[in-house]
Amino acid sequence: MAEWFCLRCDWADETQEPACLRCGAPLYRMGRSDPTPARAKFSSARPDPDEVPGTHGAPPEGSDREADQDEAVPRSVATAERGRGRVIALALTLTAVVAFVLTRGGEPDPGGPDQARADAEAPADPGFPGLQSNPSRGQPPQCSGDATTPAAPEPTEAVPAATADYYFQSSLESSLGTAPDLVEVERGSSVFTVDGRTGTTVLRFAGGGGLALAPTTRVVGSSEYTIEVLFRLDLLAGYRKIIDFREGASDAGLYLLDGCLTFFPREQDALTRIASDSYVQIVLTRDAADRVVGYVDGVRQFTFNDRDGLAKVGGSDGLRFFVDDATTIGEHSSGSVSQIRLFDQALTANEVALLACTELAIADPMFPCLALQQ
Repeated sequence: MAEWFCLRCDWADETQEPACLRCGAPLYRMGRSDPTPARAKFSSARPDPDEVPGTHGAPPEGSDREADQDEAVPRSVATAERGRGRVIALALTLTAVVAFVLTRGGEPDPGGPDQARADAEAPADPGFPGLQSNPSRGQPPQCSGDATTPAAPEPTEAVPAATADYYFQSSLESSLGTAPDLVEVERGSSVFTVDGRTGTTVLRFAGGGGLALAPTTRVVGSSEYTIEVLFRLDLLAGYRKIIDFREGASDAGLYLLDGCLTFFPREQDALTRIASDSYVQIVLTRDAADRVVGYVDGVRQFTFNDRDGLAKVGGSDGLRFFVDDATTIGEHSSGSVSQIRLFDQALTANEVALLACTELAIADPMFPCLALQQ
């Protein structure tokens, strides 16, 4: 007995019935490329045209129409078989796609939302974040490198005693030792005033005025010292001289260049950008091995070997602050100074950081390391 199947409901089994036992559709024998009806007399089972509404009687016996009707069944069967094959192929393809998606579902998309969010959070170019180069119209450009918070020094370490300390409490005298008084480079160019932000008394100086200390023989050595200055300038664009070692006879010295600490003519690259109209602590050290180091707010900015003696105190043993030399014009700025302190030795980086933790608390109560003051 041959096995037959139904194209409508996919029923298949061995039977002698001409129609599907499940849905009543015609059955076809399996295993043949061109399926044929289960019974040759299947076409005679169709209703008589005379009995079908809308017909005009049966066609003449042996006519072409009757032959076309007899051939219609196998052609439709072949078409249905091809359609069924396409459905099976599509189902297999969809199954493969679903399996691929399920197995790949746990892997992150390298170009998905996470990557886009990471790209959005990536910082921009750290060198120049769109700041203006003229501090008179805004902030100065960022110095080369990234500024970092000074590391907290060891609480047990003590800073060596200073040889001179000028607090500018309505006086140009040193609060300790036998150091000479500071003097105005241009008489009448400065005035004592109370800073509105810190509430402390400071010395307000005019551009081109500045201060001088001479002699320095009882304060600092010619080749070994530490100089600390706590101040703010009104202008930062271009060169602004901070310390002069030759009493105005040489252009060499410690400068701010567009808000960045440098030593001319060495043109050292600084890390910390100094904000306009804000107090900043600058420290310069020189040791017996001719090593010069510059700091801003406790952070080292540069170091170089001073074989040429550019940072040595001159033969006349004098220092000048905030005033330009005679070789150039206008490389100074008006501003305010809160403290100038000097040591007769080169402080270590840890000792300089401790100075920053104590002195900058006056200008900025949120400055780190305040616990070390207790």
